[in-house]
Amino acid sequence: MQQKPIIIISIIILLSLAIIFQDLLSQIPENDNEEKQVIPPAIEWGGAEQVNPADHEPKDEPIIEIPNNNPNAESIENQFVTINEQKFLLYHVFLVSELTEKDFIGLYDLLKTNSLILYIFDSSTETRQYFNDHVPTGTDIIWIDNENTIINIASVPYCEGADKMSYQERLEKCTIISSEGKYLLETHNGFIDEHNIEIGSKTEIHLSNP
Repeated sequence: MQQKPIIIISIIILLSLAIIFQDLLSQIPENDNEEKQVIPPAIEWGGAEQVNPADHEPKDEPIIEIPNNNPNAESIENQFVTINEQKFLLYHVFLVSELTEKDFIGLYDLLKTNSLILYIFDSSTETRQYFNDHVPTGTDIIWIDNENTIINIASVPYCEGADKMSYQERLEKCTIISSEGKYLLETHNGFIDEHNIEIGSKTEIHLSNP
């Protein structure tokens, strides 16, 4: 009669040992040689919706795209403008509608005396205003219409802090040039006088092909 309780106790001990053994097996780490899949978290893409980066690879595209123009350094000699049969290299060409503040960083540091920056507008009949808050030595500007005729020229002195002024302050303290035009050429002060640039002169703008 005493054997029955002993058997019951033995069964309980065996069951307890089986549970403990199973817990120990579950704590053994998996094989480190097995490759684990890492799922990247959703990230903010361009300040927009949350997306998976695998679905949106970044595109290596220029900020400014110029029709029929190759912005590479090797082709800069193929970008030029002629005024009164004089040839002047275009240091850079911009579409005004796509300009960003980054485009102006260091832009004038490497601009040579007789090189020009060309700005292309969407419309040739809209009146625009120009002031110089970026070149302390002053700038010369040349406005050209859609028939490649010079319609306005000016030497514009530096106006420090103009970008932080109100419109009324700017009118009072800065030299502001208003003009229509399809193209605007910008360069260092003294260019207009040195090369005898005049209103009514014909120009030819040459942009290199891609």
